[in-house]
This record gives sequence, C-alpha cells and structure tokens, in this order.
Amino acid sequence: MAWLNETRWQVQELQRGRPMFAPVADVDETGRIHLAWSNVAEELLYARIDKLGADPHVAPLDGGRQPAILATGRQVLVVSEDEYGHVRYSFTDGQKWQRNVPLTVTSPWLTSDEIHSPGLTRDHHGVVWLFFADNTSRSTFLARWMGEAWSDIVNGPRIFHRPPHFDFNLLPIGRLCVEKQSVAEVVRRQSQPPNPVVSRHRPVAHVRVADPAG
Repeated sequence: MAWLNETRWQVQELQRGRPMFAPVADVDETGRIHLAWSNVAEELLYARIDKLGADPHVAPLDGGRQPAILATGRQVLVVSEDEYGHVRYSFTDGQKWQRNVPLTVTSPWLTSDEIHSPGLTRDHHGVVWLFFADNTSRSTFLARWMGEAWSDIVNGPRIFHRPPHFDFNLLPIGRLCVEKQSVAEVVRRQSQPPNPVVSRHRPVAHVRVADPAG
C-alpha cells in the first residue's frame, strides 16, 4: 500500500504469499482502512489498518474472488464471487465475522444462473446497495443491506447486453453509484409494471441509472 505524506510517497507491505490480485479498499468514519483481495488459489483475505504506517490486521475470509468492500458505521461488508458462479458475503461489526454467507444460490430465481461482478455502493441516505450481473438472464440485479442481512433480490434494468464481466463493459464496477447525484435511485416497487414484459422473473422495482459521464 502507498500513500502521499506531504511531498513523499510512503510504501508499506501488507502481505506476502501466493500471487495476488489488486485489492479493493474503503475507509470508515474513524479513518481506519479496510482492504480485501484474493489470490490465484481463490483465497479471500481481509486487512484492517488502524492508521497509516501501523501493522495490518490480516484475516482469511475463506474462498472467493473479485471482492467488493464497503464500511458502513461499525460494520464492514465484503461481497465476492465463489467458484460455482454465485455471490457470497461476509460482514463484521468490529468484533466477530460472519463469513462466507451464501446469497444468490439460495434464491429460487437465481440458483441455476451464472452470477458475477458484485459491486457495493452507498446512496445519499447512507443506505448500502449491492449490484451484480447475471450472465444467464443478461440482467443486473440489486439488493439493499438491512443491517444483518440483504433485502429481497430484485431485477434491475437491463442496462445493455453485456459480455461475461463488468470488467469488459462500458459500466465498470468502480463507476456504480446510487441516485442521480451519486448512481441508481430506486423509485418505487410496483406490483405490476405499467407495460407487462414477458420475463421469467417476478415484477420488481423500477431503477433509474444516471449517466456516468454526467
């Protein structure tokens, strides 16, 4: 990890071992840094740094790849893909971790689908949202963090027919945000859409996605 100390860059080594992929990071309201990354063996790791230059607290989070991380209040959320093409999550309140909790594989709508590219963001109300891609239905799904679990998963807009991963898409994970000022605002949940569309998914909330260039 590197940071700029006035006019000089400082560099700190966090972990050695198997070849690793680039980490994702977030900073909580107290200034602590939280990171997550995976390695070539698809082992998922987490680190907390209480202040710049301090020794990291590193912990394994079981298996996973392509993680997303977000700190909200006292909690830290880590969402990742698993080896079977589904999304799992781990979270901590600063004391104890709930690790490797299945999310999409337990949904009757998504059990047989190929899921990937989870992304986390927070809207202007402080609500945490999860977005992920479904390569089977070629759609984007979302859920809201409720404090200890996720809300029902709903089918968002088909932004466009994407290649297998957001990484190769015009809408990369790092540019997802919620609401017009920040990314997608959930307007309201409707029991029936105004113009019914043939779909194997139940009716869901309409979502407005802001122009990333704006």
